[in-house]
Amino acid sequence: MAEHNAFNAGVDPVGLHNVTLIRLLICYILKNSEFPIDKETAATALYQCGIVNYFETIDAFNELINKGLISEKDGVFSLEQSGAEILNELEVELSVVVKERSMNAIKSIIEAERRKRENRVEFQKLEDGIMVRCRVPQEKFDLIDLRLYMPNEEQAEVVKNNFVKNAPLIYNFIVAAMLGNDEMLGSAIEKFMDEGLEK
Repeated sequence: MAEHNAFNAGVDPVGLHNVTLIRLLICYILKNSEFPIDKETAATALYQCGIVNYFETIDAFNELINKGLISEKDGVFSLEQSGAEILNELEVELSVVVKERSMNAIKSIIEAERRKRENRVEFQKLEDGIMVRCRVPQEKFDLIDLRLYMPNEEQAEVVKNNFVKNAPLIYNFIVAAMLGNDEMLGSAIEKFMDEGLEK
């Protein structure tokens, strides 16, 4: 069993408690992620999924840089050949649970950030409530430009979160309803039943 020599606040029992394994996991993520990885995204994802303490991830990136096992350019990190060679030798030390949970968490956070960039929500405070403007900007026009009155900030935040997360589903609902397309509406309802919305 690997020595427990890492700060473990917020880490699940199946998570990593050893600094060497944490560094190894960073190398694994950089090798296998289909997205560019920055330090903050990795640290947040691994902490939220209970695999590694946030500050241990930051320290692991710094140590890997110092040892020349990974490199950084414009805030994005890459695995060097020396790091890949060590990973090939020691990857077996990382459990399937740790690897799968870590990669899923990274993907989830990156996709959430992408949705925030693509799906814009603005609040305009009124005397008796909040006007919520929901947009999906395109290069030459807005695919959606929808304004909804909400009586309080709590409900406005729910609208914001659901729109950022589910803009394509909401768009399909609106288009199907406006066109009177029962088949399209049924498909949108079925997807809603599968995914659900925040309440």
